[in-house]
Amino acid sequence: MKKIGIVLNKIDDNTIVVFIKILKINKKQNIQYFKVKKILVDTSYFNPIKGNLIEITKTRPLSKKKNFIITRILNT
Repeated sequence: MKKIGIVLNKIDDNTIVVFIKILKINKKQNIQYFKVKKILVDTSYFNPIKGNLIEITKTRPLSKKKNFIITRILNT
């Protein structure tokens, strides 16, 4: 399950916060809206900076809140 998001903040040497927008559809009222999520991501092999567009993938739990790793950096 791959997702694309923007780097918001760097917490540690190996952890960043990623901002993801998800499009939701309400079929009953025929409305489209965005839902926003902040996800903690492990950065073992990559070194992104704030504002980079990255692609993340779900993995096994790495800590209590980290379940994603970076697969590639799309925008530098």
